[in-house]
Amino acid sequence: MCHQDIMLPHGTNTMQFIDLQLLELAGECHSTIKSGMVSTNDFLKLDKKLEKLRYETRSAYSPPVRKPQMSDFVKIKNLSSGDFGSVELVRHKKTSKCFAMKLVKQKRLNIPIDVQEVFLERDILTFAENPFITSLACSFETDMYLVLVMDYVEGLDCDFQLDVLERFPVDMARLYVAETVMAVKYLHRLGIVHRDLTPKNMLISATGHIKLTDFGISKIGPVNITTERHQECLIDIVREFTDEEMRGTPVYMAPEVILEKDYGKPIDWWALGIILYEFLFGYTPFPARCMEGVFLRVTTEELTWPERELDVTDDAKDLIFSLLKKNPMERLGTRGAHEVKNHPFFQNLDMNNLLSEVPLYIPQLEYGDTCSENVGESEVDVPSVDEDEEKEDNISFSYLAFRFRKAYDSPTPIKQSHSSQLNLNEGNIQESAESLNEEDDTTSSGENFEDAVEYLDDEDDMTFDEGKVEKAAEILHEEEVMPHNEGNVKEATEILPHGTYSMWCIYLQLLELAGECHSTIQSGMVSTNDFLKLEEKLEKLRYEICGAYEAQKTGQRVVESKT
Repeated sequence: MCHQDIMLPHGTNTMQFIDLQLLELAGECHSTIKSGMVSTNDFLKLDKKLEKLRYETRSAYSPPVRKPQMSDFVKIKNLSSGDFGSVELVRHKKTSKCFAMKLVKQKRLNIPIDVQEVFLERDILTFAENPFITSLACSFETDMYLVLVMDYVEGLDCDFQLDVLERFPVDMARLYVAETVMAVKYLHRLGIVHRDLTPKNMLISATGHIKLTDFGISKIGPVNITTERHQECLIDIVREFTDEEMRGTPVYMAPEVILEKDYGKPIDWWALGIILYEFLFGYTPFPARCMEGVFLRVTTEELTWPERELDVTDDAKDLIFSLLKKNPMERLGTRGAHEVKNHPFFQNLDMNNLLSEVPLYIPQLEYGDTCSENVGESEVDVPSVDEDEEKEDNISFSYLAFRFRKAYDSPTPIKQSHSSQLNLNEGNIQESAESLNEEDDTTSSGENFEDAVEYLDDEDDMTFDEGKVEKAAEILHEEEVMPHNEGNVKEATEILPHGTYSMWCIYLQLLELAGECHSTIQSGMVSTNDFLKLEEKLEKLRYEICGAYEAQKTGQRVVESKT
């Protein structure tokens, strides 16, 4: 089937998310190669992740076969309303699952700027895989609305809970802020600045943990591939965006935003400092009767502490003081999220395993994961377009999340490829094994990695510094937000002593694909053909991975039979 090549004005952000995921997968391959223990499970996990990435790549240029629509849901109750539209609690008829449906009025969107923000919010919710960030089930458009269907977090938000308790115990504030730090760390690594971190956007889930939401005014810049920043690049970090927009919730705005200066990721760390102060003391540090008064105090006054004695520790005060530096160059977190993550305030928490921490508060649920029928339900009310009102152009906004695709019978089969770039048959598997054994090395050496970089540098179509890509992949893998606690999983799977060669070839191809994505992003012109070609290459790579572990097992059996 031929696809007409169409320029996708909102495709650059999607391509950037795919580029990052390719680098992360390459980092995982790199780590596996260095371990010297390649198992069938490694190939199977990689195949599963590539299946999801291929699905998301296809969704970027081709809408689902069966598009989601309003009639698939029934309304339970309204959650919030505003000029932009509303958020409704809905039940999906087929699965009976509860979702939060955000309806954004198209007539309120100032095309193309506002539309781009909605597309970015959709992409963030789609590609972000973090336990402390809400995720998307599907999206679609109607004559009047752009619709985002997200996970429903039934617990209260921190703002409501703060009104009830007046202020949080130190341990409760510590856990909530720690989980938000890990969410912000993950977003910044994707190049995303939230821009509206507030207690209201920190939801408390059914298990008592934080879920960050509302990416309606978020911005995306370059992906961060380093954990630490040097002085010469700090200016680029704090002046990443030059639009001088003063947007967000006033009491959480950083001084540089209020003064309409260039800004960047440090504005999120400022907001987190305000939030921690409010959690511990019950009010924000620069209160005033009007918004102008707040702005004046934020930009001119120094931070002060309440006179009354409270059980706020010195390390908590130090963290707040470090986050609320008016100069973003001096603000904690500007050089990387590790600065905040490693602060003594969090020393009693396992920051890489926060879900194992026992929360002090578990919300009481009214609905749970699924909604029973006939609980004040009605069809979702979507007004028809008035005859006098101009109908908005049809915007292709439909998307089905990989995890939700089965609800719409949208399988993603792998086509059988007749060619294989790896050409993994029994003969060359044995030959590769003998070659590796002759070198007495089942792990990759430094020389091999230098050869790989030189190989990538020789490719004419790679326009960026491939020497940094390998390091980027390694860093991204090491900086995984919530690493899987698999234990000694390889003991329960079949070790492939000569699987390093196959994993190495896959690693190189992932780096090449990331390089191609990067070049496309730099061109600033992303089309349907770019996603189509990438999907075909990912499909081919999946086929080769399947062949890799099958051939490895066959080759191992041949060697065992000879001995």
